[in-house]
Amino acid sequence: MNSSLILRLTHFSIALVLMAFCCATVFGQGTAARPDRGITPGAAYSVSDFESISLSSGNVNLSIPLASLPPIAGGKLKFTLSAVYNSKLWNITRQENQLDPFYGCPSWMVDQPQLSELGGWRITGGYNIQIREGREDVDYIVPQPPSGATCESNVAENNRLQHAWYRVVLITPDGAEHDLRPIDSIETYVGTRAYLWGHFKDTPQTLGAPIR
Repeated sequence: MNSSLILRLTHFSIALVLMAFCCATVFGQGTAARPDRGITPGAAYSVSDFESISLSSGNVNLSIPLASLPPIAGGKLKFTLSAVYNSKLWNITRQENQLDPFYGCPSWMVDQPQLSELGGWRITGGYNIQIREGREDVDYIVPQPPSGATCESNVAENNRLQHAWYRVVLITPDGAEHDLRPIDSIETYVGTRAYLWGHFKDTPQTLGAPIR
C-alpha cells in the first residue's frame, strides 16, 4: 500500500470521526434547555455561608445580601436586596427542521445557545412570574391542517399543535425556576411531544379572566 493511499485513508477516517461528533451535536437532545440555577427542590448541593454548588449540574450560585427592610407587620417575610451570581450563563433553545411530505418528512433538532439574563451577576430581591409559550424553548414545526398535505398523520395531535401552548414559571431571587400548574379546568397538553408536557392552552390573556 503506497503512502498516498494511506494518507487518503487517514483523511477519510478523520472526516468520519468529525462528522460523527457534529451529528451528535446537532441531533443530541440531552442538554437541558434552561439549566438549573439557584436552589431547586430535590437536588443535592454543597452549601456554605454565601455559595451553593449543584452536585448534578455544577452550577455555582452566590448570594450576597446588600440591604433589607424589616419584616411586614405580623409576619416574617421581608424584602432583601442581594447580589446574585449563577455560573450557568447560557440557555440552549432548540429549533426543529423538517422536510416536506415529498421527501418523507424527516426531521431533526438544532441546538442554539443563547446568553441568559439569569446567568452571571444580578442585583435582585424580587420574585417574577413569566408566561412562556412553548416555542420559546423548542421552536417546533407546526404541521399543516389535516385537510392539506401534512407530515402529522395523527389527526388529534395535528389539531392540538394548531394552538399555542404555555407554561407559567415562578423565578425566585436566586434564579431558580419553578413551574406553576393551574388548578382550574384548563386544557393541558397530552400529545406525543415530550417537550410540551406540562404546558396548557389558555392564559389569563386568552381567557380575559384570572387563573388559579
